[in-house]
Amino acid sequence: MTVEILRNNPLRTLPRVTITVPEKNAQPYRFQLDSGTVTVGRGSDNDIVIESGSVSVHHAEMQRIPGGYQLCDIGSTNGIKL
Repeated sequence: MTVEILRNNPLRTLPRVTITVPEKNAQPYRFQLDSGTVTVGRGSDNDIVIESGSVSVHHAEMQRIPGGYQLCDIGSTNGIKL
């Protein structure tokens, strides 16, 4: 799983995250980040659900910090690439 966090620009009020899962889709997933912590994983209880065998049930968290976001792997099997 590859994660790209884009900063605000004058045309957007919130940053967005692009999550690319190569074996799943040619187009990346895109989501608005509108909370302090966003969970990512294969499980249906995540904020961002990615249906891929390479993604753990609870894979990562994005936490809002001053000036941007911090991406944390939360014990995934395959890790994250930023």
